[in-house]
Amino acid sequence: MAAFVALLWSDWPGCYAQNCVGEGPCRCVMSDGTGTVDISSLGNQDGTARFPEEFSYDGSAYSFNPCFPISKGGSCKKSAVCQKQSEESYTDMGQQDSAVWAFTGYYSQITYTATSGRQTEVLLICDPAYVNPQLTVIGELEPNKLSLNLWTNCACPNTCERVDPITRGSSALTAGSVLLIIFFAHCLFTLWSGSFTTIKRTKRQGKSSCLTTRSGRHCLDWSRKGLALLRISYAERKQVMKKFESNHSECKSSCWCC
Repeated sequence: MAAFVALLWSDWPGCYAQNCVGEGPCRCVMSDGTGTVDISSLGNQDGTARFPEEFSYDGSAYSFNPCFPISKGGSCKKSAVCQKQSEESYTDMGQQDSAVWAFTGYYSQITYTATSGRQTEVLLICDPAYVNPQLTVIGELEPNKLSLNLWTNCACPNTCERVDPITRGSSALTAGSVLLIIFFAHCLFTLWSGSFTTIKRTKRQGKSSCLTTRSGRHCLDWSRKGLALLRISYAERKQVMKKFESNHSECKSSCWCC
């Protein structure tokens, strides 16, 4: 009889004090080694809520975004859950960085705490059929404690891949940015450093002023139509300059090329 009771007790949920150890608001690791519950792929990263307006039994509207914070006006700043008061006003129902993970015996659960002390419990219901997550608002069954159910396959261990935050507004330069800076700096240096070797210019009004350098392939044409950028080859440039010099022996230096 004692053995039978012991067997029943051993199969009772939670008898091994199983837990899901949180690693921030996006994931937790099952203590029994079955894997990681990761909900980072469910959340928006642009400050909006994945579930922008879900209603409870009493008609209250709530917004919820897994993993990443939202800001919607009022006290809803850096929140995970917010309650809608009006079109422009929301109440914080739980800060994203306050997430505390637990295991109920069947499913993982996250508890968020608002700056006012109010709390929201989100039960993550593992169901492989819910590739597209569905949120159900249970409501405030206890004073100042909101209950939500999130049906998703990502609540099942080792199902959804990790998604890291997108870095915005970083002051660090990428390798491509550095190369572009070097390229344009070199171009400006070549243009203004005084490395021009052959410069010819006509004094006749309306004629073009042609310019060349040993390394350049772009010439500036000063005409009545304004400044134009001509791209010609080295061979073409030699022919143009030869014809120009023969027709305008009075030309003096004044051509640029980069």
